[in-house]
Amino acid sequence: PFITGLRYYFLEAAKEELQKEIFAQFDKFFSSGLKISHIDGHLHMHMHPTVFSILIEAATKYGVKHIRLPREPLIHTLKLRRRNLFNKLLWWTVFHLLSKSAVSRIEGRGFITPKTVYGLLESGAMTEDFVLGLLQQISSVTTELYCHPELYTPETENRLGEEEMMALLSSKVKKLLQERNIHLGTYADL
Repeated sequence: PFITGLRYYFLEAAKEELQKEIFAQFDKFFSSGLKISHIDGHLHMHMHPTVFSILIEAATKYGVKHIRLPREPLIHTLKLRRRNLFNKLLWWTVFHLLSKSAVSRIEGRGFITPKTVYGLLESGAMTEDFVLGLLQQISSVTTELYCHPELYTPETENRLGEEEMMALLSSKVKKLLQERNIHLGTYADL
């Protein structure tokens, strides 16, 4: 992603290809008749300044108003887990700055985003204990928890995805949501 990001930023040909590709993806999606939930990107590449500019242009054209900005309060994660501290500090800094820039670019333009988004700093480790710890700390009016749930099969060999699935299905998580009067919703509910 780092080298790709440099190319996107400095090479005019890359910017032109990005523009074509992003608009082609929007065209393809909207020709399907499906309703779009929100905009995000693999590895949060949608936050790259060049990509983000094009996405906002396309979103405006197509009337898409919801976008994920990975604004994760660092303190909540560090209260629960400090492992991989250097990586957490690095990723939090990068995406904090990118999100801050993105907010200034969409402000007053009708875009809607959750106030906080959790999942970046514990990607692949949104386990039951971690989600329970987060839910006890959340105070934002709108918060997104994202993860990558998957049922384990010998072909996938993804135990982490299964742990994330179990966290989403957890009766303890459900009980805490009810106790804290936290209502589940989608981007459309924002």
